Amino acid sequence: IKDGALRTPAPLSLLPGITRNTVMTLCKDMKINVSEAKLKLDELCKADEAFYVGTAAEITPIGKVNGKPVGSGEPGPLTTKISKLYQEIIHGENDKYKGWLTHA
Repeated sequence: IKDGALRTPAPLSLLPGITRNTVMTLCKDMKINVSEAKLKLDELCKADEAFYVGTAAEITPIGKVNGKPVGSGEPGPLTTKISKLYQEIIHGENDKYKGWLTHA
C-alpha cells in the first residue's frame, strides 16, 4: 500500500488465487484504488504498508523487508481495515458477502 492505494504484482509470478481476488474485490468495494504491475523490491521497501495474502496466510502484515521497517513496521490502518473486513466475511458476520460462503 502506497499513498492509500493497493499495488499488487501482476499474476505473472504468482497464483491468481481466491484469497487474492477476494482482497482485491474488497479493496475496490472500500474505494481503495487497486492496480496490478510488475513491482520492484525498492517499491516494496518504500511502501507505507504491506501484507501477504493467501489461503493459509489469509492477510498477514509485513513489518520488515531486508531488515528495514515497512512504514512504521507495524500493521497499518488500511491493512488492519482490510483484514478486519476479511475476518468478518469468513466468519459469516457480514451480510453483504454471505453469498460467498458455503456452509457444510
